[in-house]
Amino acid sequence: MRFCLNSVLALLLLLSMFCMSCAVRHGSSPFGNSFEDELEPLIEKIGPRNRVAVSAIYEERSGMATPLGNRWRDRVEKALTDRGVRVADRRELGILIDDAESFGGRIRENDFWEQAGARTIIVGRYAVVSRNSREHPCGIMELTLKAVGRDTSLIGVAMWSEPLGPGDAQSEEGKWSVFQDAVANLQDSGSIFDRPELSARMDRQPAVYPEKEPAKIIIDIQPGVYLYIIGLHADFTASIIYPNIFTNSYPTGKPLESSRFEFPPEDFVKNFHFLTIDGKAVTERIKVVASKKPMDFSFLPEPPNGEYLKTGKESDILGIKKALEKVDGWFGVTLKYRVEP
Repeated sequence: MRFCLNSVLALLLLLSMFCMSCAVRHGSSPFGNSFEDELEPLIEKIGPRNRVAVSAIYEERSGMATPLGNRWRDRVEKALTDRGVRVADRRELGILIDDAESFGGRIRENDFWEQAGARTIIVGRYAVVSRNSREHPCGIMELTLKAVGRDTSLIGVAMWSEPLGPGDAQSEEGKWSVFQDAVANLQDSGSIFDRPELSARMDRQPAVYPEKEPAKIIIDIQPGVYLYIIGLHADFTASIIYPNIFTNSYPTGKPLESSRFEFPPEDFVKNFHFLTIDGKAVTERIKVVASKKPMDFSFLPEPPNGEYLKTGKESDILGIKKALEKVDGWFGVTLKYRVEP
């Protein structure tokens, strides 16, 4: 995202930094007071006459909005309303900038605040720590809220820690489904005039495979471009299928000479198969990407010993999204298949 106004840029940089100096800091330990009680001093500093906009509350590691963050956004807005503070209708700060840039315009600082509909903005981030401990098996959420005034002054910071319950833990797991869907739905780098030709399909229609039975991906592609095949797994991990250590072009690959590509090659087909999770049927996806420029997905795990195993970690999904956003001139196709015991 580009910023067209220095003062707005300064504001958003301030919003993104959780500076603890000159801050009102509150937190409960060991989880004795209520969240609303701990938020009270910050609300008093904001004042009842202020109109407040509460932005999305983002997960710290990914920087993305999540169902858990949305629930805490609701709770912050309710705490403000219950204490007589006027809460503005929801508008995402980033969307205000994007809307202006979509039409080739620029957003002025006054317009930015007018569209936000508030004189104070509260932003928040949270992190989940201490997972799988005996005392808190679902983890502990650490939340930081910051209030910023229209003159970009820091009004105060409130901090809160709370053990997560089973429902919250499920919500955290659900966020990775949202992130994976976002990667699967990315189609190109933004311009239909700059994307390579690409089509892909599985060798079975419908694409249903018994576990450990050979599978093949058939790809028609524009010669002279780079090809990447990425597995998006049911446990929200990912792996790089092609190129891999068994090709002489790993990790960035090399331009393809032919318009037809089939993976795996004949001498490797016995080793390329899909797996269930704990013996249960799963539906998974494969992301096929054609690019005019080389990409690097070497942070993704490879199928060890030629077998397609799930060895990745959830955060790899975010790495894929970032890698795609760095490069222009690519086009992607997502294939879906089912694996049965």
